[in-house]
Amino acid sequence: MKLPHYVKSVMSHGNGFTLVELMVVVGILTLVSGIMIPSFSTYTRNQMLKQAQENLKSDLRSAQNRALTGTGSDQTIGGQPVLYWAVSYSQTSGSNATYSFYLTASNNCVTNATLQQTVKLPENITVAASPSSGTHCLLFSLEDGSVFERNISVPANTDPIPDTSIYLVHSSDTSVTKSV
Repeated sequence: MKLPHYVKSVMSHGNGFTLVELMVVVGILTLVSGIMIPSFSTYTRNQMLKQAQENLKSDLRSAQNRALTGTGSDQTIGGQPVLYWAVSYSQTSGSNATYSFYLTASNNCVTNATLQQTVKLPENITVAASPSSGTHCLLFSLEDGSVFERNISVPANTDPIPDTSIYLVHSSDTSVTKSV
């Protein structure tokens, strides 16, 4: 039986792909991955910021709950009774990747204070500078759980800072912040 000419040519080429077809597929995959990788990087950065924000909120609530329940109220520091649970954080570059919990017997945070815990923020996440930079301290009163903030970088200033926020930023894009 003699096969028609068009059947012979199909059989002689085999069942593979041509180089041009493979190059088109590789080009399309390169284009799609080039579009997707920056989007994925933005997504992961935003998720890291959101997770750090949630952890900080949780830790601040924990400090306030400790103050409300009187945890540590039976202790003294330098002969003075403990008055506050404090959370200090720095907005100064180089020392803004952690925040610390203290029991303190003064509204100064550093004086008459006992360090309880230091929390490291995730890699590339830092506390961003706000209008008043420096080292700040949130004080949660053991008396009633109320909170106020102080800028302890300015020793002469004992006035609380009203209505404050803590800003978290990712080092790869400082224009995106999360606030607490």
